[in-house]
Amino acid sequence: MDDPGSAGDTRTIELAWIEADEGRITRIGLPPLDSPTYGQVLESDPIRLLVARLGWQHFSWSVFGKSREADERVDEADRIELLPALRVDAQTARLRRAAHKRKNSGKNSGKNSG
Repeated sequence: MDDPGSAGDTRTIELAWIEADEGRITRIGLPPLDSPTYGQVLESDPIRLLVARLGWQHFSWSVFGKSREADERVDEADRIELLPALRVDAQTARLRRAAHKRKNSGKNSGKNSG
């Protein structure tokens, strides 16, 4: 009889990510540990290989949209969501959109005058 968490254990979790603007969900086996943490799962070979295949240098993650600490224990019902790193932080993106809108609104104001 296998011990819980031994290499014969078949516990799995869901893993979700975005690839080419399309969501993907798969199930992966947990590392053969008694009670793995999120950090241990995220450093496992299946995740590292997936992140490398996606070409992500950095990524963040959540569990059902909620942040968790790397040292928290994984529940078999969890879905770990891998998120690519933001290319531009939110404040910079807002400033760029506002500047673009101001620039374009100046061009459009002269079109209606005759």
